[in-house]
Amino acid sequence: MLWSLAFLLLFQLNPSTDPVDFDLARGSRQLDAVKISEAITIDGVLNELNTSVTYTHNNISLAGGRADSDLVTTRVNYSISTTAFINALVQYNSSRNQWSSNIRFNVIHRPLSDFYVVYNERRNSISGELEDRAVIAKLTYMLSR
Repeated sequence: MLWSLAFLLLFQLNPSTDPVDFDLARGSRQLDAVKISEAITIDGVLNELNTSVTYTHNNISLAGGRADSDLVTTRVNYSISTTAFINALVQYNSSRNQWSSNIRFNVIHRPLSDFYVVYNERRNSISGELEDRAVIAKLTYMLSR
């Protein structure tokens, strides 16, 4: 079994004299913003199973105030065979009080041709109320000449 641990500290200073509003949800504009991000990642590999857990803390300071956000991301990838895979992503976002999950089953039925089934769900972390749910299927097929 192979395990690794990584720690990242990112400091970003983006001053701007352009008098625009800062859109925190999209991050499209920054007005006198200082963003400090810290991330810790733990990865593990055991034969066909790959796992990753990442914790990221964002501290954003603006002229009008500041915002803190924590994001915990867990990824699990399992190879059933060389042509079939299961991928899962579960994420917690403290600024939105939200859990989100994404589970995908992928089969490669021939080169450059795949079949996917994806299940997505978002829940409020305080009430447990379901906010969004979807099941999506996709088939790609490479046409040969």
